[in-house]
Amino acid sequence: VENQMEIIGTKGTIRLSDRWWKSDYFELEYVDKDEKQIFNMNFEGNGFKFLLRSLANMIKNERYKSMGLFNEESIKISEILEEMDR
Repeated sequence: VENQMEIIGTKGTIRLSDRWWKSDYFELEYVDKDEKQIFNMNFEGNGFKFLLRSLANMIKNERYKSMGLFNEESIKISEILEEMDR
């Protein structure tokens, strides 16, 4: 893509679409890995999909914290979802 925005750092490159100000995803390519990661920021729905996606990434990467989800947020989302289920 010719108008793609790139943010180049020492550990990798972040690529956004040509309409980066409205982008709903970005690509992350590490310097020392051959694979690209795509982060989708289109979280339509009730927040449950976002929670599950963050949890799955944490389990996959053997982490206890998420950069995209704060502890207080996950607790509040869980409380709201529980309330909606009643």
